[in-house]
Amino acid sequence: MRNLILALSLLMTAPTVSLAAERSAEQDCADLAAYIWEPGFRETGVAWDKIDVAAAMPVCVTAHANAPEHAPTQYRLGRIYLQQDDFERALPLLLESAEAGYAPAQTAYGTLFMDGKQTADYPLAFHWLSAAAAQNNPVAKANLGILYYHGQGVAADTEVYIRLQVEAAQAGADFAQYHVGDLFEIGFGVEQDMLRAEAWYRLAAAQGHMLAQRRLGKMLGRRDRAVEEHTEAIGLLTAAAEQGDGSAATHLGWMLAEGIGTDSNLALARERYDQGLRLGDFGAARFLGHLYEYGKGVEVDHRIALANYLLAAWAGDMDAQYKVGVYISAGRGGILRDRAAGLQWYLRAAQQGHVEAQMGAAQAYTIRFHDQPAPLYDAEQGHYWYVVAAANGNLKAALQAALIYAGKRDFATANAYVVHVMESGDAEMVEEAMHTIDAINMVRYGTKMPV
Repeated sequence: MRNLILALSLLMTAPTVSLAAERSAEQDCADLAAYIWEPGFRETGVAWDKIDVAAAMPVCVTAHANAPEHAPTQYRLGRIYLQQDDFERALPLLLESAEAGYAPAQTAYGTLFMDGKQTADYPLAFHWLSAAAAQNNPVAKANLGILYYHGQGVAADTEVYIRLQVEAAQAGADFAQYHVGDLFEIGFGVEQDMLRAEAWYRLAAAQGHMLAQRRLGKMLGRRDRAVEEHTEAIGLLTAAAEQGDGSAATHLGWMLAEGIGTDSNLALARERYDQGLRLGDFGAARFLGHLYEYGKGVEVDHRIALANYLLAAWAGDMDAQYKVGVYISAGRGGILRDRAAGLQWYLRAAQQGHVEAQMGAAQAYTIRFHDQPAPLYDAEQGHYWYVVAAANGNLKAALQAALIYAGKRDFATANAYVVHVMESGDAEMVEEAMHTIDAINMVRYGTKMPV
């Protein structure tokens, strides 16, 4: 009888032990691999791509073996495989979990087909993100909004994009908070409001969002902001740079060079410029070129300056393009002078709105030589770029435009340009305007003053 009771006891307790083990494996898997946007894991979950794979993998494999149809475990194991770019194992797990209605899996699966990790399938992405958004998943709402913004898998709709981003931002999604800040900063679909932009960036930056840290840092780092804001800007830009944001590193270098929020330190500035360049921000090369051109913290070296300007110029930096134009047109940096090549660099920058480059292009087109032909001479192109530069505020270009119009006997337009310069209040330019009046009168009357 005693043996029978013992046997019955073992039979009754064995399943309980097994179930406890299963629950433990699932819980351990959740502790190690649950995402911060899974229900109930906002404070304790693991951020994307931050899973300790070595610790989580065996636990979640065991949990999945114990409960192969448990949707959250399917998702978490799939997330581990995703972190390793093992899509062959990740995709089936995520799809099973998504088909079971688990919103985080629906979000992850849909996002894969819009973010470049898989061959783009925007209708498929739209289907799964819509399903997750219907369950109020903030990540799904933010990503679904991007599909509406670009018109991918659905007709473009700016209003829906903004609504979804705001809803996701209000739910605490840092990347959506960044997007909403961007909307208010540039005034896209909403009235521009820098204070609201700053507030949204601040929320995202507080969660460690790299781009928000950079954007807020740049806003607070402007010269007209308070000293304490400059200090905060340096902290934000440093945090973004340490996360790998090259533009933040470059801007931090600029603040260090200019002494904004800290004492000027050209050596540290150069280190940050170097960091920005290593991180892929070719705009940093332009700042390095400036240091070597003017000998700021380093010996003047025009070869190194030009090499850096070229790096930035080929990446599309208009300030660097202008500098390359100056160097090549003048034959600086140990190269032969080539005005034609210099003009092409001026034009690249001029077409982006660089005023000095517009002036440089105009001058290149209007240079004439007494003892040799001027192969670049093109009066109409020169006139065009003088007018463009003048419209963008270059007073010297305005006076040149005045002379050109006088040569065409359009004295009303010529005088309007001169009056514009006279009203600028720039004493040096006012004096030049007086000389321009004399030149116009010479054209008009054959003398300085009408008689």
